[in-house]
Amino acid sequence: VTGVQTCALPIWGNWGGGQPGGEAAMAPSYFQRLDQNQNGRIDPEEWQQSRRVRGMFEQAGIQLDAMDLATFTKNLEKASAAAGQQQGGR
Repeated sequence: VTGVQTCALPIWGNWGGGQPGGEAAMAPSYFQRLDQNQNGRIDPEEWQQSRRVRGMFEQAGIQLDAMDLATFTKNLEKASAAAGQQQGGR
């Protein structure tokens, strides 16, 4: 496969379909899309291919280092909670 691939993931809110714990349930699917080389972690190069998730993590102050699924899941929940707080303040 050549060229730039992007992930069509939801942004800001409704990450887990509006259900409690939905972020954790959906994290493996998002992780798999981002882990393009399928090495079990999202590497810095793979973060560069993501606009939405990267932006969401950056807004929450999450360092975009290589991250495994467990770390990604924890950070996704943190980023989603931060995004929800930002939306609530509008």
